[in-house]
Parts: sequence; structure tokens; C-alpha cells
Amino acid sequence: MLFPSIGATKRDLIRYYVTMAPVLLPYLRGRPLNTDRWPDGVTGKHFWQKQIPRHAPDWIARWDYPEAGSTESHTYIVADRVATMAWLANQAVIDLHPWTSRCESYRNPTYALIDIDPGERTTFQQVVTFARLYATALGHLGVTGFPKLTGKRGIQIWVPVRDGYTFDQTRDWVGELSRAVGGTVPD
Repeated sequence: MLFPSIGATKRDLIRYYVTMAPVLLPYLRGRPLNTDRWPDGVTGKHFWQKQIPRHAPDWIARWDYPEAGSTESHTYIVADRVATMAWLANQAVIDLHPWTSRCESYRNPTYALIDIDPGERTTFQQVVTFARLYATALGHLGVTGFPKLTGKRGIQIWVPVRDGYTFDQTRDWVGELSRAVGGTVPD
């Protein structure tokens, strides 16, 4: 039972991923994937997996990270088709975290990532309020952002960027934006 509170099983997750694949795959295709696996369901322990498992079938697309150090993940899953989505669900992968860059140009992000992670005493409503503040700021800049729920209480905002920007540049821009948004919130 992956989601005991609603009685959802691994079979239900597989069915969901297969059904949602036409919506999800355009955002996953061509990107290395980090996964968060919950083999005992959402009330049990979970673990992050970046390196593709040895037992993964040969038909799953892979990408070898050319700059991986000796202690880093070398080979990542690339979710490029419905069958891969079904396999991921069967592995109890509940959280899908694609890279913000594509395999062929891994040094150049196609998205700037605003990550709103709550502290222990932060309510989800406060996280939503911050997300709305970011949405307002992005609107003033004429920039579109796409929200994504992460984990139990986090929100990410994915902001498409044009070709040619580096991770340092997008990180600096997100930092400046965050300081501006944070400056509007009383202590």
C-alpha cells in the first residue's frame, strides 16, 4: 500500500503514471532524472536514487554524466516513453526530479528553479503565500513560472530560460529575485 490514507496501491500508481505520461513526458524527455523511492509507501522510509539501478532493464534510456566524480552518480535514467513511466512506478518512485538541463547540453539550464522548502514550523499555507509572492514578482517582470509540488510541503517554480545561460547566472538571478521577494515579507 503506497498511499494508505486513500487505499492506493502500486498498481494505482502505475495506472496513474501511464495515464499521465502524455502530460509528464514532454517535461521529462531528454533530461537526467533523480528519483525519490518509497518502497514501503509514503508512511515508510524513502530514499533518493540518482544512479540507475543495476536491475533496470536494458530498454530504459540512460545518460552517462561525463563529469561525474568517483563518488557521484554516473548513469541516470531518462524517462522518454510510457513504458519507462510504468517501470518507475513499479519501483515505487513517487517523486520525479528531472534536471533543469537536457542531456545534450547539461551545462546550460532550460529552467531557473525557485525552490520553496518549508522549515519545520512553516505551514503549507505560508509556502503557498511565498509562491504567490513569487508569481506576482514574475508577473511584474513579464516572466512565466510553472509551479510544481515537491515532497510533502514544498513548492518549486520552474521558470523557462533562453539558450545561453549558465547555472551560475540562473542561480544568481533566482537569488536576486528571492531577496526582492523576501524584502516584502515582515520578519
